[in-house]
Amino acid sequence: MGNSVGRFDIVLDYETNQSIAGLTLAARAGNQVTGKIRIEVTKDIQDVSALKLQMHGKEKTFVYHGQKGKSHEYGDRRFVVALVTVASFDGQTLVPGFYEYPFTFSLHSSLPTSLQFRGRKDKADVVYKFTAFVEQRGNITKIQTKRRFLVAASPLPDSQVPCFLEPVTREIKAAGSIKKGTVTFGVSINDTHVGRGQGVSLSIASRNNSTASVKILKVELVENVQYGARNSSSRSQKIVLFGKDITGLPSFKKKTWPEVKEGQGQSQRQTRLQEIYDELASGLNTLDITIPRNARDTYAGNLIQISHYILITHMTKTLVDNPSIKIPIRIGYPPETSTNTENNREPSFRIAEENDSLRDIPVADALPISAEDWSAVAPVQAPLVEIPAENVILGGIATVAENGNERNSSAQWEGIIPLPPPVAPTLANLLEEMVASVDDYDIISQKVDDPSWRPVFSDLTPEEFGMIIAHVHVDFDQPKVAACIALLVGGVGGFTSKYAVAALKNTARWNRTTMVQKVLPLCTDLQTGQLEIMAELTEWEQTVTSHDFQEALR
Repeated sequence: MGNSVGRFDIVLDYETNQSIAGLTLAARAGNQVTGKIRIEVTKDIQDVSALKLQMHGKEKTFVYHGQKGKSHEYGDRRFVVALVTVASFDGQTLVPGFYEYPFTFSLHSSLPTSLQFRGRKDKADVVYKFTAFVEQRGNITKIQTKRRFLVAASPLPDSQVPCFLEPVTREIKAAGSIKKGTVTFGVSINDTHVGRGQGVSLSIASRNNSTASVKILKVELVENVQYGARNSSSRSQKIVLFGKDITGLPSFKKKTWPEVKEGQGQSQRQTRLQEIYDELASGLNTLDITIPRNARDTYAGNLIQISHYILITHMTKTLVDNPSIKIPIRIGYPPETSTNTENNREPSFRIAEENDSLRDIPVADALPISAEDWSAVAPVQAPLVEIPAENVILGGIATVAENGNERNSSAQWEGIIPLPPPVAPTLANLLEEMVASVDDYDIISQKVDDPSWRPVFSDLTPEEFGMIIAHVHVDFDQPKVAACIALLVGGVGGFTSKYAVAALKNTARWNRTTMVQKVLPLCTDLQTGQLEIMAELTEWEQTVTSHDFQEALR
């Protein structure tokens, strides 16, 4: 800053000088952030073009792999940037004095929660930063200031997304080779979107067609954090957040070998599937668990991925296979209107090796901050500047540096980034944008409402429609993306069964029944095309969606 500037600060109105209850406040994605740029000019600054403010967010990773001559890699990915002119000076001289420039910035609702993860030698971060800088003669100067701030993601939607996971049949062997028969079991969950502190209900049904006794069901909630600079240098850490054992289900009982042989026919298998579905739908055997407060947000980034699943394992005796099934779930902040939460806001336990990680961050209520020593002066106050939504660019591609200085590896991201021109409305550009996006559903829903993009959707072939579904990198969002586009595709014929089949072929296996439930009511030729859709479904999927077909055909 040289001798021209004394103090140069960015102050956010919701922050206080001290944290609340030992935790730092964060701004809620989807809400407005108000603040002030404060600058003390001690010497004339000539030929000033403008004072500008940039907000940017990024993923940042450091991966250590210990190879000779190539011990570590850094990964950077900018996923949001916004740039605005706070004040224009048109070449004037900024004379000595105290200046204050208020601003308001709307955080996009799809922004992820700030993250700080530390492994033994690796680390992964999601960080946000404001940068204020002075331009002279249209050039960026070294007169600038930066400050980080925390973001808490938007609450999960207040609507249930249930799932009937396809039953798993596993052959049971003793000592790895002696066949004991099979165990078939299925699980349903009342909601795959669940907030920290909220309860979720599992329904469990199993059929033991083996001579091995099932002792207990082991239920675990698993958090998997994966991060890297490249595919070859990624790290994955599995963290068990919750564990519980279940005993005494009637289906645990073993059978005799003649009974096992009798139950191995195709008709018996179909009967078992129907019995399992009826049992799951009736909620005969249910288990309620509460998502711990120390769970991170589920996140599907470019360099960082955080996934969660409930793992249910049939525990048999020693030296006998233990078959298991995984139920993917999406964890985040509870819906604002939800009452399904615990009263206790503290984590039930803390993971010692991760105790420096950001977890459930309290959201700010726009608390005013003290003016501190600025109260002794009368700053020149400028009009409030609002950063418009069209100035916000979401999405970005990762860059990688090997064995470099961490500061230098981030230089490209740290620089002031001009806003790119809008992309032309084409399918190729849409798919490219989705590869680098923060939220694919948000991108699609905006373009569906844009008249210039509607012809792109209306001209989609079934195969192209399937390509869009395949590019949705959050499996949970695939059905609602399909429903969002469906009303526009197909031209005169509308959304036919061929589009539904293309969607199913590109949907995550565990989420296909939800896809059927979303798109069936939208099919224009269901009377003649239902068989084509059913041919794409497994026996289980046909069983689960039979009622949906009946309703859609009425």
